[in-house]
Amino acid sequence: MYSKCGNLRDARRLFDRMPEHNTVSLNSMIAGYAQHGVGMESLLLFQRMLETDIAPTSITFISVLSACAHTGKVEEGRNYFKMMKEKFRIEPEAEHYSCMIDLLGRAGKLSEAERLIETMPFSPGSIGWAALLGACRTHGNIDLAVKAANQFLQLEPSNAAPYIKGSFDIKSAFYLLITEEVLDTLKLYH
Repeated sequence: MYSKCGNLRDARRLFDRMPEHNTVSLNSMIAGYAQHGVGMESLLLFQRMLETDIAPTSITFISVLSACAHTGKVEEGRNYFKMMKEKFRIEPEAEHYSCMIDLLGRAGKLSEAERLIETMPFSPGSIGWAALLGACRTHGNIDLAVKAANQFLQLEPSNAAPYIKGSFDIKSAFYLLITEEVLDTLKLYH
């Protein structure tokens, strides 16, 4: 509860006083650190979890991959994604893939993020496309941004339109490349 509210000091104090830890207590702390910008602490706690007999869950890996994305730990993120599948037999879900897209995108590995989207066993959903779109904005890849924007708009036109309009300078090449269909959709939700 403390970590969810951002009171990480009290959460950690309570956690450290526990006679033993379990999946729930570890997941709570790992997620708390990851969600509140203390990714390195999240990853250290995850390492501690791996050293015990407490197996991580699907939820653990969402927090860990998010922590890797926010701390720029690309190789670690790749290794944890692989570990999740191979060692713990956890099938990646949309949230795991979205974290990986975010991880690669933040690191400027946009082509790799795009390949991941194209090879996913299911649709990346709006979260995956939004993560890629945000990375394209950060790294100035207009061509890929147009593709991500189109996909995002097809999935969630009412949510995507304001996000897309806020993502680019109106005078940018984005407007030169974007399709008429996308422009019409943006006008509908403006």
